[in-house]
Amino acid sequence: MTQFNSTHFHDLHVHTRPHSPDAHWRATLPAMLKTAAKNGVWTVGLANHYFLNTDFKIFQKLRQEVTQKTPPGMTVLVGAELCVLDTAGTINLTPAEAAQLDFVLAGPHHFNQRWVEKPLKGDAAAFVAQQQAALLGAVKNPLVRGLAHPWIISIQHAAHRWGFTPADFLAAWTEDHFAELGEAAKDHGTAIEIGMGIHLMAEHQGELFWQKYARGLQAARAAGAKFYFGSDAHHLFVIARLDWLQPTLARLGFTPDDIISPADWLKPKPEITR
Repeated sequence: MTQFNSTHFHDLHVHTRPHSPDAHWRATLPAMLKTAAKNGVWTVGLANHYFLNTDFKIFQKLRQEVTQKTPPGMTVLVGAELCVLDTAGTINLTPAEAAQLDFVLAGPHHFNQRWVEKPLKGDAAAFVAQQQAALLGAVKNPLVRGLAHPWIISIQHAAHRWGFTPADFLAAWTEDHFAELGEAAKDHGTAIEIGMGIHLMAEHQGELFWQKYARGLQAARAAGAKFYFGSDAHHLFVIARLDWLQPTLARLGFTPDDIISPADWLKPKPEITR
C-alpha cells in the first residue's frame, strides 16, 4: 500500500442511524464522520438503504444534516444504496431522485427483501448465472455509479439456503465472471467496490474463496474496470478501516490509477464507450 497516500483514500459506502434502519444505534452521522476523520479518511460517501418502503425525504433531510454536522475539512457525499430487483438490473429509483443524490450504489445481495428476485436453488451454475446477469444489469444501469460488494455471498450457508454445496459454487464461479463484469463496468463508467474488510470475510469462507475473489478483482482490473473503497459500515468500529484495507491492496497489487476520485461521481456519468 506504499503507493497510496491520504489523498487516495475514501469510504464511499457508509450507513448511519436512523437513516438506515439496520445501522447500529451508535452509528449516528456525527459519530461516524468523527470516527472516519480519526481513522484518516476525509472523504465519506453516505449510502443509506433506499428500500421500496423508504421515504425518499430522508435523503433530502440528510443533506441538510450533512451541512450542519460535517467536520471542517471533510467532504461528505450523499448517496443511496439500492437493491437490484431482477436480472435486468432494475432499481427502485427515478431519474429525478437520482439527480438529488451525489451517487447511487446497487447490488443484488439483499435476498431476504421480499421485493428482490430470489436466487435459484438446487443448481450452483444456475445460481451463478442469475447473479451474474443481475450484476451486469446493475453496472449497465445509467443511474448507478458504483457496484456494491459484488459476489459477497455466504457460501457457508449455501446448502441450507440454496441447495448446493460451497464446492459446487466454487466450481461454477470463476474469475471469468469478474472479467465480464469488469468489461461492462468499464464500458458503462461504473466503479466496483473494494471492501475494506473483504479479506476478513473472504478468509472466513476459506482460502480457495479468497484466492478466487482476489483473482476475480484482478481480472476486472485487467478488463479496464475502475474501483472505489467502501466499508459498508453499519457500526462505528467498521467505518474507514484503512488497516483492514491494507491486506487486500497488498494482495491485489492495485495502484492509485485503478481507483476513482470521488469527485468524478459529482460529474455526469461518462458516455457508454460501446
